[in-house]
Parts: sequence; C-alpha cells; structure tokens
Amino acid sequence: MAALIDDKTKACRKARSLASDLVLYYSTKLQAGLENDNFYEALEKELDEARAFYKDSVTPEIYSSTNYLERAIM
Repeated sequence: MAALIDDKTKACRKARSLASDLVLYYSTKLQAGLENDNFYEALEKELDEARAFYKDSVTPEIYSSTNYLERAIM
C-alpha cells in the first residue's frame, strides 16, 4: 500500500486527477447528466467511488480539513 498523502498541494493534485479521470472515462454519462440536469444522480456510483478512493489516499487530517475533491468535481 502506498503512503498516505499528507501534503495539501499533493492532495489537491490528487483530487484534480480524480476529477479529470471522471471526465475522461465517463464523458458520455457526464454529458447526459449535464444535458438532463441530473449530473450528480447520473454519476452517483462513480462519484462515490472517487470519494472513497480519495479518502483512502489522503491522511485523515487532510480529508477532514479540506474539500479539494468536491471543489474539483464542481
């Protein structure tokens, strides 16, 4: 297992990378969600997986004190 990210800059980079992956791998689903005004519902499973992965990648302190992933998704 890789070491947990404990640097805010690296955590922010990780969050942006996860958001970018969502756009890359789920572009069709994302586009449909935007067109139908149900983005969060359309990508609920994928967003939950990204959130879980991010939580498992950063220290508890970083996770509880920042909202980098949510900001990257918006």
